[in-house]
Amino acid sequence: MGFPRLPPIVLAVVGSVLVYAGSALYKQLDKRRFLISDSEPRIPRLQRYQSAARASAVIAATGAVFGVGYFAYYARTHRPTPATISASNVSREVFHDDQYADQERRYKIEMVKSQYEQIEREEMRRRRLEEEGEKMQRILETNTAEVEET
Repeated sequence: MGFPRLPPIVLAVVGSVLVYAGSALYKQLDKRRFLISDSEPRIPRLQRYQSAARASAVIAATGAVFGVGYFAYYARTHRPTPATISASNVSREVFHDDQYADQERRYKIEMVKSQYEQIEREEMRRRRLEEEGEKMQRILETNTAEVEET
């Protein structure tokens, strides 16, 4: 459907402007009715015009309410999902960027953190092995020295 995804506050402002414009038109027509002289042929025509203006304001306000409701319903029920993305014209990259960008960013941060932790663990293990090797070398040297003395 062709409705843009506008924020609800913008839609509320547009609806309020329409209602305000209708009420301002009604008030102006009401003022003109009282300013017109009491000539008989003009008053019924003005009353018909006034009732038509009131009806159009009500129709515009009702249409705005229904438009906002339909927009909210359509935006909620017709969101792109993995099941419908393959059948629509929306490209996979746009959908992927829109839906999974934050998840991928967190995943990359976690991967970098886990790689850094793994490197630290490997360094610690390597140091332990070197220390054990040095200890074993010292023990071997002391044992060979004891064997040579006897």
